[in-house]
Amino acid sequence: MIASNSPEGQERDTAVPADFDRFWHESLRLLPRSPLVEATPHETGLATTTTFDMTIAGAHRNPIKGWLHLPRDAPLPLPAVVQFNPYGAGRGHPLAPSLWASAGYAHLTMDTRGQGNALSPGDTADPLGGTGPETAGFLTRGLGSARTMYYRRVFADCVQAVHALREHHAVRSDAVFLTGRSQGGGLALAAAGLVPDVAGVLADVPFLCDIPQAIRIAERGPYLELLDHLRAYPDSQADLLSRLAYVDVVAHVRAATAPALFSVAMRDDVCPPKTVLAAYRAYKGPKELAVYEFHGHEGGQWRHEERKLSWIRKRVSALSS
Repeated sequence: MIASNSPEGQERDTAVPADFDRFWHESLRLLPRSPLVEATPHETGLATTTTFDMTIAGAHRNPIKGWLHLPRDAPLPLPAVVQFNPYGAGRGHPLAPSLWASAGYAHLTMDTRGQGNALSPGDTADPLGGTGPETAGFLTRGLGSARTMYYRRVFADCVQAVHALREHHAVRSDAVFLTGRSQGGGLALAAAGLVPDVAGVLADVPFLCDIPQAIRIAERGPYLELLDHLRAYPDSQADLLSRLAYVDVVAHVRAATAPALFSVAMRDDVCPPKTVLAAYRAYKGPKELAVYEFHGHEGGQWRHEERKLSWIRKRVSALSS
């Protein structure tokens, strides 16, 4: 593992739509003013954590589910971590181990609307769908219009998750951190740009970064959905890329000012290093980069989890001093 603040090489800048800021200002107006619908105790039988079944009022008032895990008998309020999940994964089972709660943090693991699998099931529908032709998966859902794009709703849901956690009595509103791997890392970065006063962001091998480049060089994974779509509808390229520019994380991190820890895996063929480095370079706030030279999309795994725990502990200590 190599840590660096100045990755070598420069790439072209990702285009940002002229009305990008206005588009997202209007998009976040879709969110209800009261983010938290309910937090119901959920008995797991675990001696070390207390779990709540949370429902958040997401975009268009659609209910979004999450699990909130609290370290049992810890003094309140607690610093907190919002975790966004990889592509295709939901919030999972309430008995799934919570690293962050075990380390002393309030831990909210969020559903991504419409997603879930056998290992990490979800409980949130995406009732709105979208317009225009789609290929399998989520990347082309609703791409008939920038306003109906799937990830427009998802990004707004992520913002609302931050607001909801800040309102919870068990949480320090000044010490909410965002994290995630792959899709979750991209969502954490986007939320950090849309909610610029979060305490920090930890983005592991993030997805949705420099999407035009990713379409050309990714060898497997979700970006191939866009490649399939362009094979089917080659004349749609300009429209497709112009709409995806609103959800490209490289554009969002221009407004992110919180401290950030990125990770990149140099043999990653799902979220290629060039795309991650594009987001890292564009990130406005103080940042660090962990480089895993010989790893693929699995990233740094437990070694990186150790680094994340150390990184966040230092920032909580600084906030408390």
